[in-house]
Amino acid sequence: MLNKFVVPLLWCAVCGASSAQTPAAGAESATLKLSDTLSRIEADTLVLKAREKQLGVKAAIAAREQEIASRVQEQARSRRQAPAAQPLIVAIEGVGSALYATLELDNGATVEVQAGDRLDNGMTIIAVQARSVLAETSGKRRVRLAMAPPATAAPVAALGGAMLSLPPLPPLPRGDGK
Repeated sequence: MLNKFVVPLLWCAVCGASSAQTPAAGAESATLKLSDTLSRIEADTLVLKAREKQLGVKAAIAAREQEIASRVQEQARSRRQAPAAQPLIVAIEGVGSALYATLELDNGATVEVQAGDRLDNGMTIIAVQARSVLAETSGKRRVRLAMAPPATAAPVAALGGAMLSLPPLPPLPRGDGK
């Protein structure tokens, strides 16, 4: 008889205890799920903020690249407008306002010019100044001619290896009057 009562009582206790634990376990499980969901949302938010910053940096880079490209195009455009072969200034000589310039042409020839002279390429010399030459192109554009690079000394081998002999130096006078 004891078994008749003990078994159902134990059964009720076990079922009741498990049913009493189920809501608590369910609440704990729901809390864990909510915590995981919030952690994922926070991680996703950080990723999105990082992507936003990355897009901002990429936009700034694109703007800089566009600015650089426009400057390069502007420089290329100004180079295209410049005459391809302008004469170079080799020397400027003269006194006062009567100045002459020696120019090296693109074919290697040198010519002496003064204000008012016209070159074979259509340029007209407007002014020869102490440190510059101003010319006008055939398109009526004024340009300041550049200086030619300094000439380097001719190497000895270019002279055929011939060396000039110099006479000996005269003796120095002695300090005792002799």
